[in-house]
Amino acid sequence: MLGSKKKYNGRQWWKEAVFYQVYPRSFRDTNGDGNGDLAGIIEKLDYLHDLGVDAIWLTPIYASPMADNGYDVSDYYAVNPMFGAMADFEKLLEGLHFRGMKLMMDLVINHTSVFHPWFLESRSSLDNPKRDWYIWRYGRDGHEPNNWASHFMTSAWEFDEKTNQYYLHMFSKEQADLNWRNAEVKEEIFQMVRFWLGKGVDAFRMDMANYLMKSESLPDAPRREGDTRPYVHGEGLYANQPGMRELLTELRSEVLDKYGAVIFGEMYFLTPETALEYAAYDQRRMDMLYQYEIVGARGDWEKVKKSVRVWYEAFKGKAWSSITFSNHDSPRPVSIFGDDKNARAESAKCLATFLLTAPGTPFFLEGEELGMTNVTYPDLASYSDIEMKTKYAERVSRGEDPGSILIDLARWSRDNARTPMQWNAETEAGFTTGRPWLPVNPNYPEVNVDFEQEDTDSVLNFYKKLIALRRKHRALIYGEYVPLTPDDWETYAYKRVLGADVYIIILNTSPREWHMKIPDELKNHRHKLLLSSLAPNSDMEEEFLLKPWETRIYKSS
Repeated sequence: MLGSKKKYNGRQWWKEAVFYQVYPRSFRDTNGDGNGDLAGIIEKLDYLHDLGVDAIWLTPIYASPMADNGYDVSDYYAVNPMFGAMADFEKLLEGLHFRGMKLMMDLVINHTSVFHPWFLESRSSLDNPKRDWYIWRYGRDGHEPNNWASHFMTSAWEFDEKTNQYYLHMFSKEQADLNWRNAEVKEEIFQMVRFWLGKGVDAFRMDMANYLMKSESLPDAPRREGDTRPYVHGEGLYANQPGMRELLTELRSEVLDKYGAVIFGEMYFLTPETALEYAAYDQRRMDMLYQYEIVGARGDWEKVKKSVRVWYEAFKGKAWSSITFSNHDSPRPVSIFGDDKNARAESAKCLATFLLTAPGTPFFLEGEELGMTNVTYPDLASYSDIEMKTKYAERVSRGEDPGSILIDLARWSRDNARTPMQWNAETEAGFTTGRPWLPVNPNYPEVNVDFEQEDTDSVLNFYKKLIALRRKHRALIYGEYVPLTPDDWETYAYKRVLGADVYIIILNTSPREWHMKIPDELKNHRHKLLLSSLAPNSDMEEEFLLKPWETRIYKSS
């Protein structure tokens, strides 16, 4: 095993791994019901192994009414029949481990489904023993207990007529927040984590990891000037609250360390400095943060460059972070950061080069290795995304034009990431023999695994080369990160340096040709081209022309 507790800031498997996010419902359907399943993932394990990924991140497969696609859990100990049975999960885990790969599960413990037996008991009466397992409050002056907004911009409170109280839900009303200040809740969840670790799960990605502890007094959130909406985001009152850090320390010592397990935290509303309170090597509350600053850059490469530099400098020698453009909650990167209309493959390769050579553990979502794009459906009814539909209704109620709202929300809809995986050019992209739960992207005849496997210049084969290159050259993982073009707005060049090993990565992150002069520090050195998306020659001239979206990786000596 790489690394140890005594040298936690040294080599670790999860620092060197490339993580591939599988969204089970959209990956591969083997029984024709239109929903992906565990058997479909098992069927494609050789594909994932050939791609070169080291671990898969499996989004929730727990029993769920699927109000929010599995993030509303109704039984933590059961597999959703939509995906298969526990035996299928065990076979999947066995298949991964046989191939030397690892499994990371989603740990969704900020909230449960309102159909979870715990919540049904809690809701049954004011004096039920599980009443305090959730956050219940009486209203205030005929309204909600406070002005908090959920992430979907509705009220974070739902009224229950039976008990005349409101329960808190930071997401949809079908997802009731657990009361983590209740010791019974904590122990029940810890026991559930032990259950999955006992089956051999290697790691967890904790959903909303810094949200668990809410402000005890639940005060109103301060309103920003000019904001007239009835409900307010109050992240300073439900993120990073007192007790949160201690809870994670206890989870580590009482559960995770006893199994040698790894945990990554999905966290919002953090600066690099406050993030160290969770991820620092000497704290070990989280092995790594799964943070969203690059995703939140929304196509602005200047913000990407700044984010990488700031987080790298803050974490250098102190902690480890992830790097990602996307996940199941965000649009397709090539449609936001690249050019999916005129240079889909070229810009997808540019993004891949950055993802697999910049500092941090790379994560990418199924289909990203193909350059899958956003999708535009004809009407709201074609979409499944509960967040999109809630925002649509809220904006319509404010008098905005429905057509304009749909165009705006479609670009950022979570459904863009959830369209079925495109395996071939056959009916429904080879995803299912039935009717898919979400319509397949119409571009599947040109963008699919079978086609790209045969095309040596495809995005898929470029990903394979990049992953192999990262595995071969350790400096691309552990090397010092040195920006080379901090003032250029369309080119992005940096060094990764580990001892005598020096690698130069050059990206043209624009749809225009770009003349680049190499920095003085690179002159008088030999530069061997290791991989390029377009360049036919291996020379690094003092000034050279970069074609749109062109990328190059050199080894310097």
